Amino acid sequence: PDIVTSGSWAGEDYTLRLLWIAGANPIECGIGYTEQIEAWKKIDFVVVAAEYFNDTVRQASLALPVTMTFESEDLAGSGLNQKAIDPVGESKSDFEIFVELAKAMGYDDLYDKDAEGYLRELLDTPDNKAAGLDYDSLHEKGFAFKESFERGSETVGVEYNATGRTQFYLESLYSNGNWDAEITQQDRLPYYEHAFEAYPSNPEREKYPLFAVSYHDNYTGHSMHNHVPWLNELRGLEGTAGNGEPYTIIHESAAAERGIKTGDKIRVFNARGSFVTLALVSRGVREDTIVVPRAYAGDEMIEGHLQSVTSIEARDKVTNNDSHNDWICQVEKI
Repeated sequence: PDIVTSGSWAGEDYTLRLLWIAGANPIECGIGYTEQIEAWKKIDFVVVAAEYFNDTVRQASLALPVTMTFESEDLAGSGLNQKAIDPVGESKSDFEIFVELAKAMGYDDLYDKDAEGYLRELLDTPDNKAAGLDYDSLHEKGFAFKESFERGSETVGVEYNATGRTQFYLESLYSNGNWDAEITQQDRLPYYEHAFEAYPSNPEREKYPLFAVSYHDNYTGHSMHNHVPWLNELRGLEGTAGNGEPYTIIHESAAAERGIKTGDKIRVFNARGSFVTLALVSRGVREDTIVVPRAYAGDEMIEGHLQSVTSIEARDKVTNNDSHNDWICQVEKI
Protein backbone atom coordinates (compact mmCIF):
# COMPACT_ATOMS: atom_id res chain seq x y z
CA PRO A 1 0.00 0.00 0.00
CA ASP A 2 2.82 2.46 0.74
CA ILE A 3 4.36 1.98 -2.70
CA VAL A 4 1.04 2.34 -4.50
CA THR A 5 0.01 5.42 -2.50
CA SER A 6 3.34 7.25 -2.71
CA GLY A 7 4.38 6.17 -6.19
CA SER A 8 7.91 5.71 -4.88
CA TRP A 9 10.15 2.99 -3.49
CA ALA A 10 13.62 3.23 -1.94
CA GLY A 11 13.66 6.95 -2.58
CA GLU A 12 12.90 6.74 -6.31
CA ASP A 13 9.76 7.11 -8.42
CA TYR A 14 8.20 3.67 -8.78
CA THR A 15 4.97 2.49 -10.41
CA LEU A 16 3.95 -0.97 -9.28
CA ARG A 17 2.35 -2.70 -12.28
CA LEU A 18 2.47 -6.42 -11.40
CA LEU A 19 2.10 -8.23 -8.10
CA TRP A 20 3.00 -11.92 -7.79
CA ILE A 21 1.97 -13.65 -4.55
CA ALA A 22 3.39 -17.11 -3.78
CA GLY A 23 3.74 -18.99 -0.52
CA ALA A 24 1.52 -16.52 1.31
CA ASN A 25 -2.12 -15.62 1.95
CA PRO A 26 -1.86 -11.93 2.94
CA ILE A 27 -5.50 -10.94 2.47
CA GLU A 28 -6.76 -13.72 4.72
CA CYS A 29 -3.90 -13.84 7.23
CA GLY A 30 -2.15 -10.48 7.01
CA ILE A 31 -3.06 -7.21 8.67
CA GLY A 32 -4.52 -4.21 6.85
CA TYR A 33 -7.24 -6.09 4.94
CA THR A 34 -8.93 -2.97 3.54
CA GLU A 35 -5.66 -1.14 2.81
CA GLN A 36 -4.28 -4.12 0.92
CA ILE A 37 -7.39 -4.64 -1.21
CA GLU A 38 -7.64 -0.95 -2.11
CA ALA A 39 -3.96 -0.95 -3.14
CA TRP A 40 -4.35 -4.12 -5.21
CA LYS A 41 -7.20 -2.52 -7.17
CA LYS A 42 -4.72 0.08 -8.47
CA ILE A 43 -2.25 -2.54 -9.77
CA ASP A 44 -2.61 -3.66 -13.38
CA PHE A 45 -2.19 -7.39 -12.86
CA VAL A 46 -2.16 -9.58 -9.75
CA VAL A 47 -1.03 -13.21 -9.90
CA VAL A 48 -1.66 -15.53 -6.96
CA ALA A 49 -0.12 -19.00 -6.85
CA ALA A 50 -1.91 -20.96 -4.15
CA GLU A 51 -3.09 -24.41 -3.06
CA TYR A 52 -6.60 -23.24 -2.12
CA PHE A 53 -9.26 -20.87 -3.34
CA ASN A 54 -8.70 -18.44 -0.47
CA ASP A 55 -9.41 -14.74 0.13
CA THR A 56 -6.15 -13.73 -1.55
CA VAL A 57 -7.03 -15.73 -4.68
CA ARG A 58 -10.38 -13.92 -4.79
CA GLN A 59 -8.48 -10.66 -5.39
CA ALA A 60 -6.33 -12.06 -8.21
CA SER A 61 -6.35 -11.32 -11.93
CA LEU A 62 -4.90 -14.79 -12.50
CA ALA A 63 -4.83 -17.76 -10.13
CA LEU A 64 -2.29 -20.57 -10.52
CA PRO A 65 -2.89 -23.89 -8.69
CA VAL A 66 0.20 -24.95 -6.73
CA THR A 67 1.14 -28.37 -5.40
CA MET A 68 0.79 -29.22 -1.75
CA THR A 69 3.97 -30.13 0.11
CA PHE A 70 2.95 -33.78 -0.23
CA GLU A 71 2.98 -33.54 -4.05
CA SER A 72 6.55 -32.41 -4.73
CA GLU A 73 10.01 -32.75 -3.23
CA ASP A 74 11.53 -29.65 -1.64
CA LEU A 75 13.41 -28.36 1.36
CA ALA A 76 11.11 -27.80 4.32
CA GLY A 77 12.67 -26.25 7.39
CA SER A 78 15.36 -28.65 8.59
CA GLY A 79 14.42 -31.56 6.39
CA LEU A 80 13.72 -32.66 2.85
CA ASN A 81 10.02 -32.96 2.17
CA GLN A 82 9.44 -36.20 0.32
CA LYS A 83 6.88 -36.49 -2.45
CA ALA A 84 3.99 -38.75 -1.39
CA ILE A 85 1.54 -38.47 -4.30
CA ASP A 86 1.49 -37.09 -7.84
CA PRO A 87 0.15 -33.55 -8.27
CA VAL A 88 -3.63 -33.34 -8.37
CA GLY A 89 -5.29 -31.75 -11.39
CA GLU A 90 -3.23 -29.10 -13.19
CA SER A 91 -1.25 -28.00 -10.13
CA LYS A 92 2.50 -27.44 -10.46
CA SER A 93 5.23 -26.63 -7.95
CA ASP A 94 6.42 -23.03 -7.66
CA PHE A 95 9.71 -24.14 -9.26
CA GLU A 96 7.93 -25.65 -12.26
CA ILE A 97 5.86 -22.50 -12.68
CA PHE A 98 8.97 -20.31 -12.70
CA VAL A 99 10.67 -22.59 -15.26
CA GLU A 100 7.66 -22.53 -17.59
CA LEU A 101 7.31 -18.77 -17.19
CA ALA A 102 11.00 -18.26 -18.05
CA LYS A 103 10.62 -20.37 -21.18
CA ALA A 104 7.50 -18.46 -22.24
CA MET A 105 9.45 -15.20 -21.88
CA GLY A 106 12.34 -16.52 -24.00
CA TYR A 107 14.76 -17.25 -21.17
CA ASP A 108 15.33 -20.89 -22.08
CA ASP A 109 18.78 -21.01 -20.49
CA LEU A 110 17.85 -19.32 -17.20
CA TYR A 111 17.42 -22.66 -15.39
CA ASP A 112 20.17 -25.16 -16.19
CA LYS A 113 19.05 -27.88 -13.76
CA ASP A 114 15.86 -29.63 -12.73
CA ALA A 115 14.51 -29.37 -9.18
CA GLU A 116 16.64 -32.29 -7.94
CA GLY A 117 19.73 -30.72 -9.48
CA TYR A 118 19.24 -27.49 -7.55
CA LEU A 119 18.55 -29.39 -4.32
CA ARG A 120 21.80 -31.29 -4.79
CA GLU A 121 23.66 -28.05 -5.43
CA LEU A 122 22.32 -26.64 -2.15
CA LEU A 123 22.80 -29.73 -0.02
CA ASP A 124 25.84 -31.59 -1.33
CA THR A 125 28.50 -29.53 0.45
CA PRO A 126 31.48 -31.23 2.15
CA ASP A 127 30.17 -30.30 5.62
CA ASN A 128 26.69 -31.60 4.86
CA LYS A 129 28.03 -34.87 3.50
CA ALA A 130 30.17 -35.35 6.59
CA ALA A 131 27.15 -34.69 8.81
CA GLY A 132 24.80 -36.93 6.84
CA LEU A 133 22.74 -33.99 5.62
CA ASP A 134 23.42 -34.27 1.89
CA TYR A 135 20.70 -34.86 -0.69
CA ASP A 136 20.95 -38.65 -0.83
CA SER A 137 20.88 -38.97 2.99
CA LEU A 138 17.89 -36.68 3.37
CA HIS A 139 16.15 -38.21 0.38
CA GLU A 140 16.35 -41.56 2.15
CA LYS A 141 15.55 -40.40 5.70
CA GLY A 142 13.55 -37.21 5.21
CA PHE A 143 14.93 -35.71 8.41
CA ALA A 144 18.17 -36.27 10.32
CA PHE A 145 18.03 -36.23 14.10
CA LYS A 146 20.82 -36.13 16.66
CA GLU A 147 20.11 -38.68 19.38
CA SER A 148 21.21 -36.51 22.30
CA PHE A 149 22.08 -32.90 22.97
CA GLU A 150 24.55 -32.34 25.81
CA ARG A 151 24.32 -29.20 27.87
CA GLY A 152 26.19 -28.55 31.10
CA SER A 153 24.28 -26.78 33.87
CA GLU A 154 27.12 -24.28 34.32
CA THR A 155 27.40 -23.29 30.64
CA VAL A 156 25.48 -20.94 28.40
CA GLY A 157 24.71 -21.23 24.73
CA VAL A 158 27.15 -20.25 22.00
CA GLU A 159 26.65 -16.89 20.27
CA TYR A 160 26.99 -17.45 16.53
CA ASN A 161 28.38 -14.07 15.53
CA ALA A 162 31.81 -12.69 14.70
CA THR A 163 32.60 -11.75 18.31
CA GLY A 164 31.28 -14.90 19.98
CA ARG A 165 29.68 -12.66 22.61
CA THR A 166 26.13 -11.44 23.24
CA GLN A 167 25.72 -8.19 21.34
CA PHE A 168 23.47 -5.38 22.48
CA TYR A 169 24.63 -3.12 19.66
CA LEU A 170 24.13 -4.66 16.22
CA GLU A 171 26.69 -3.33 13.78
CA SER A 172 25.26 -5.32 10.89
CA LEU A 173 21.48 -5.03 10.83
CA TYR A 174 19.32 -5.53 7.77
CA SER A 175 15.60 -5.54 7.25
CA ASN A 176 13.91 -8.88 6.63
CA GLY A 177 12.82 -8.26 3.04
CA ASN A 178 11.62 -4.68 3.57
CA TRP A 179 14.41 -3.40 1.36
CA ASP A 180 13.63 0.32 1.51
CA ALA A 181 13.53 0.43 5.33
CA GLU A 182 15.93 2.97 6.79
CA ILE A 183 17.95 1.46 9.66
CA THR A 184 18.68 4.01 12.40
CA GLN A 185 21.08 3.95 15.34
CA GLN A 186 18.10 3.34 17.61
CA ASP A 187 17.27 0.16 15.70
CA ARG A 188 20.75 -1.18 16.46
CA LEU A 189 20.16 -1.01 20.23
CA PRO A 190 17.48 -2.41 22.57
CA TYR A 191 14.74 0.22 22.89
CA TYR A 192 11.06 0.62 23.74
CA GLU A 193 8.63 1.44 20.97
CA HIS A 194 5.08 2.58 21.67
CA ALA A 195 2.32 0.30 20.43
CA PHE A 196 0.59 1.46 17.29
CA GLU A 197 -2.84 1.50 18.93
CA ALA A 198 -3.18 -0.94 21.84
CA TYR A 199 -1.94 1.11 24.79
CA PRO A 200 -3.94 2.15 27.90
CA SER A 201 -3.75 5.94 27.42
CA ASN A 202 -4.93 5.92 23.80
CA PRO A 203 -7.79 8.49 23.71
CA GLU A 204 -9.56 6.34 21.09
CA ARG A 205 -10.32 3.86 23.88
CA GLU A 206 -13.26 6.06 24.90
CA LYS A 207 -14.99 4.71 21.78
CA TYR A 208 -13.15 1.41 21.51
CA PRO A 209 -12.29 0.32 25.07
CA LEU A 210 -11.30 -3.31 24.47
CA PHE A 211 -7.86 -4.58 23.54
CA ALA A 212 -7.78 -7.50 21.12
CA VAL A 213 -5.52 -10.52 20.75
CA SER A 214 -5.60 -13.19 18.07
CA TYR A 215 -3.81 -16.52 17.92
CA HIS A 216 -3.17 -19.45 15.60
CA ASP A 217 -6.01 -21.85 16.23
CA ASN A 218 -5.28 -25.59 16.38
CA TYR A 219 -7.95 -26.21 13.76
CA THR A 220 -6.83 -23.65 11.19
CA GLY A 221 -3.04 -23.40 11.41
CA HIS A 222 -2.39 -20.26 9.41
CA SER A 223 -5.22 -20.82 6.95
CA MET A 224 -4.31 -24.20 5.49
CA HIS A 225 -7.06 -26.10 7.34
CA ASN A 226 -9.98 -23.82 6.54
CA HIS A 227 -13.07 -25.43 4.99
CA VAL A 228 -12.22 -28.91 6.28
CA PRO A 229 -15.60 -30.39 7.32
CA TRP A 230 -14.37 -32.89 9.92
CA LEU A 231 -12.21 -30.22 11.60
CA ASN A 232 -15.22 -27.91 11.66
CA GLU A 233 -17.12 -30.59 13.57
CA LEU A 234 -14.44 -30.48 16.27
CA ARG A 235 -14.11 -26.72 16.65
CA GLY A 236 -17.76 -25.67 16.86
CA LEU A 237 -18.97 -24.27 20.18
CA GLU A 238 -20.86 -26.66 22.43
CA GLY A 239 -24.59 -26.21 21.99
CA THR A 240 -24.28 -24.77 18.47
CA ALA A 241 -24.56 -26.46 15.11
CA GLY A 242 -21.00 -27.78 15.29
CA ASN A 243 -20.02 -26.39 11.90
CA GLY A 244 -16.82 -24.70 13.03
CA GLU A 245 -18.47 -21.36 13.66
CA PRO A 246 -15.91 -18.62 14.34
CA TYR A 247 -16.10 -17.28 17.86
CA THR A 248 -14.73 -14.44 19.96
CA ILE A 249 -13.72 -15.00 23.59
CA ILE A 250 -14.86 -12.23 25.93
CA HIS A 251 -14.57 -11.93 29.72
CA GLU A 252 -17.76 -12.50 31.68
CA SER A 253 -17.77 -8.99 33.17
CA ALA A 254 -17.41 -7.33 29.76
CA ALA A 255 -20.06 -9.70 28.43
CA ALA A 256 -22.46 -8.91 31.29
CA GLU A 257 -22.11 -5.17 30.66
CA ARG A 258 -23.22 -5.79 27.08
CA GLY A 259 -25.89 -8.43 27.76
CA ILE A 260 -23.88 -11.11 25.99
CA LYS A 261 -24.03 -14.85 26.66
CA THR A 262 -22.11 -17.74 25.09
CA GLY A 263 -23.56 -18.52 21.67
CA ASP A 264 -24.91 -14.99 21.06
CA LYS A 265 -24.04 -13.25 17.81
CA ILE A 266 -21.75 -10.29 18.47
CA ARG A 267 -20.25 -7.58 16.29
CA VAL A 268 -16.63 -6.59 16.87
CA PHE A 269 -15.82 -3.23 15.33
CA ASN A 270 -13.64 -0.13 15.24
CA ALA A 271 -13.21 2.79 12.86
CA ARG A 272 -11.64 0.57 10.17
CA GLY A 273 -14.12 -2.30 9.92
CA SER A 274 -16.08 -5.02 11.67
CA PHE A 275 -16.86 -8.72 11.79
CA VAL A 276 -19.60 -10.86 13.33
CA THR A 277 -19.00 -14.11 15.22
CA LEU A 278 -20.52 -16.10 18.06
CA ALA A 279 -19.49 -15.18 21.62
CA LEU A 280 -17.64 -17.45 24.02
CA VAL A 281 -17.89 -16.03 27.56
CA SER A 282 -14.94 -16.92 29.79
CA ARG A 283 -12.99 -15.93 32.87
CA GLY A 284 -9.80 -17.06 31.16
CA VAL A 285 -9.07 -13.70 29.53
CA ARG A 286 -8.48 -10.19 30.85
CA GLU A 287 -11.59 -8.13 31.54
CA ASP A 288 -10.47 -5.48 29.02
CA THR A 289 -9.40 -7.89 26.25
CA ILE A 290 -11.09 -10.08 23.66
CA VAL A 291 -9.41 -13.06 22.02
CA VAL A 292 -10.13 -14.20 18.46
CA PRO A 293 -8.76 -17.31 16.72
CA ARG A 294 -6.90 -16.07 13.64
CA ALA A 295 -7.09 -17.07 9.96
CA TYR A 296 -10.79 -17.68 9.48
CA ALA A 297 -11.68 -17.06 5.85
CA GLY A 298 -14.10 -14.29 5.01
CA ASP A 299 -16.84 -16.70 3.94
CA GLU A 300 -16.53 -18.52 7.28
CA MET A 301 -17.40 -15.40 9.25
CA ILE A 302 -21.06 -14.61 9.87
CA GLU A 303 -20.34 -11.13 8.49
CA GLY A 304 -17.27 -9.09 7.68
CA HIS A 305 -13.64 -10.10 8.00
CA LEU A 306 -11.35 -10.42 11.01
CA GLN A 307 -8.50 -8.54 9.34
CA SER A 308 -10.72 -5.58 8.43
CA VAL A 309 -10.23 -4.19 11.95
CA THR A 310 -6.42 -4.29 11.69
CA SER A 311 -4.11 -1.68 10.14
CA ILE A 312 -1.14 -2.19 7.84
CA GLU A 313 0.69 0.34 10.03
CA ALA A 314 0.88 -2.11 12.94
CA ARG A 315 4.00 -3.75 11.57
CA ASP A 316 7.71 -3.63 12.30
CA LYS A 317 9.94 -2.21 9.58
CA VAL A 318 13.04 -4.26 10.48
CA THR A 319 11.60 -7.72 11.12
CA ASN A 320 8.93 -6.96 8.48
CA ASN A 321 6.41 -8.78 10.64
CA ASP A 322 2.73 -8.08 11.25
CA SER A 323 1.38 -7.41 14.72
CA HIS A 324 -1.99 -9.10 15.03
CA ASN A 325 -2.34 -7.98 18.66
CA ASP A 326 -2.15 -4.23 18.21
CA TRP A 327 -5.73 -3.05 17.71
CA ILE A 328 -8.62 -1.89 19.88
CA CYS A 329 -12.33 -2.36 19.42
CA GLN A 330 -15.85 -2.28 20.78
CA VAL A 331 -18.23 -5.26 21.00
CA GLU A 332 -22.02 -5.28 20.80
CA LYS A 333 -24.69 -7.96 20.83
CA ILE A 334 -26.72 -8.33 17.65
